[in-house]
Amino acid sequence: MRLLQKLTPRRELRERSAMTKPKRNSTRDRRICFDAHKTTNSSGRTVLVCHVCGGEIDIVRGEEWEADHIARHAEGGESTPQNLWPAHVGCHLEKSKVDNREVKKGVRIAEKATGVRRSARPMMGSKRSGWKKKMDGSVVRRWR
Repeated sequence: MRLLQKLTPRRELRERSAMTKPKRNSTRDRRICFDAHKTTNSSGRTVLVCHVCGGEIDIVRGEEWEADHIARHAEGGESTPQNLWPAHVGCHLEKSKVDNREVKKGVRIAEKATGVRRSARPMMGSKRSGWKKKMDGSVVRRWR
């Protein structure tokens, strides 16, 4: 019976978009990163070097690692060997927090500069504040 169930349009669209757009830090990205940056250490083991802390990532021991984009996705970074570098999971998490904060701040600044986002606290007495001061010194609510 399950095989005969029809997909809803929203679910079908979600599945179709998931097939066309590769996920961030996908197996494909990790493979590209591994092939481009694998090295051997002094004992002859295949390792990767974390580009954040400089420590070794031992693949044979099964250390967790992720492929980090140097040029962020939000800034048009692509999944190329020059842009993907290995990083420990903890190092990547810390770096991603800083990167996300910087991207969001850049978006806020751009929105404010273009007039998309208005100040949540407008200047007192301006038309956007909703209050006005009369010539006699009294403060009244603006008519809107």
